[in-house]
Amino acid sequence: MNGIGMLDRITKGTDVYGLDGEKVGSVIAIQPTYVIVEKGVFFPTDYYVPTEAVTRVADGKVYLNVTKDQALNQAWDTAPPGAHPDATAVATGGGPFGTTGAGRATLMEVDAPFRHLTDNPDTHVDGAEKIRVPVHEENLTAVTRQREVGEVRVEKEVIVHERTIEVPVMEERVRVARRPVDRPAGAADAVLEAGPVAEVPLRGEAVELQRRVRVAEEVELTKEQVERTERVTGTARREEVRISEEVAADTGKS
Repeated sequence: MNGIGMLDRITKGTDVYGLDGEKVGSVIAIQPTYVIVEKGVFFPTDYYVPTEAVTRVADGKVYLNVTKDQALNQAWDTAPPGAHPDATAVATGGGPFGTTGAGRATLMEVDAPFRHLTDNPDTHVDGAEKIRVPVHEENLTAVTRQREVGEVRVEKEVIVHERTIEVPVMEERVRVARRPVDRPAGAADAVLEAGPVAEVPLRGEAVELQRRVRVAEEVELTKEQVERTERVTGTARREEVRISEEVAADTGKS
């Protein structure tokens, strides 16, 4: 049975495999001389596989007579001349939402922000099967810097207080002693007269206060590092991924 005779056993959504057992894509439309196979998820590409390349249909799968790489390099991604109008929509841009293939709207045409993401250098596209979108978030990091938190001032003031000091001092005194005498007076003693007879100077020690400055105490100032825990609060942003799916109606003609 050739490929044309097996078309009635192929339905939309059937997976297509190459001769090497690798999956090529899935059937999205069947035409008299070819089947349209879609490859890719985010950025699908349509391949117009001629029916003569189909060797068998078994277990709900379509098998080709070429490998996957050979199938993708046969220039089958271009609609053949005289193709069904729905099949040439990819070339003319016809159909709703700017459809491609058999009247099918793709994420590339419908979701403009998705196309914008591919211009982001952090967004990686692995062929037509995967797209890796990085999700960023901010981290808070606390750093310290030196600043003046205060000062310690040392001042001196003079306080006056009274002190009493006992100091021993020496002084002279006159001791008077009398003793009885009985003798005749001389010529000089014969005259009685009043007045001072003798002066005896007395000496003594006087106390004077003297001041001298001495160092009685020292105040020593030193600085030391003391660790304490300070709580700081801030806001950080992060990205969240919101995924929305939009499916266009199938407008393919049979």
